[in-house]
Amino acid sequence: SSLSWVERVGADLFLGGFPDGVSMQASFDNLNQAIGRDPECIIYNLGLAQAYIAEDNSHEAELTLEHTLKLPNRSIHDAKRKETAKELLDDVKGL
Repeated sequence: SSLSWVERVGADLFLGGFPDGVSMQASFDNLNQAIGRDPECIIYNLGLAQAYIAEDNSHEAELTLEHTLKLPNRSIHDAKRKETAKELLDDVKGL
């Protein structure tokens, strides 16, 4: 199966890199635009949190991850994404 651009960016962020030609600002712009269209999309919010983590902005990452965990599951993959969000939140909080 193919990954959406958000999943690719999220995977690249999670694995410690960025796709060629993608700036951090472009990532934030794209993720915020996607969230504006679909505020309850877990993968968009998780991607935004991962971008904040990549920028060492733990405060915004924590807020975004806490919000992500409160969103309803809409996809069969959302429970796993929430597990990832919980793990990242624990890391950000230093637990």
